[in-house]
Amino acid sequence: MKEIAGLGAILVDPLSPDQIAAAINEIANAPGVRADLSLKATLRAKDFSWERCAEDHIAVFQHLVGDPSNTGTVPDVRTLSSHASVPVYANRPTD
Repeated sequence: MKEIAGLGAILVDPLSPDQIAAAINEIANAPGVRADLSLKATLRAKDFSWERCAEDHIAVFQHLVGDPSNTGTVPDVRTLSSHASVPVYANRPTD
């Protein structure tokens, strides 16, 4: 899934054995591609944590119930991150 893998994977049609085989072949036989994907996947994995997930959910819940303790972090699903189709939240401090 592009929104999860970002640039850290070769995306294929999961119903196409030929595409799956070609991707496996490329990773197995091209050390540069393998190293590049490994680095990008490692960097992408840093975008995910249980803490960030909890913070984002709390912000959404606070926004929905109109909680005055909400610090202004309001979901803006129109703004997408540059590396995947994942919503970015307005006024979110960068990690």
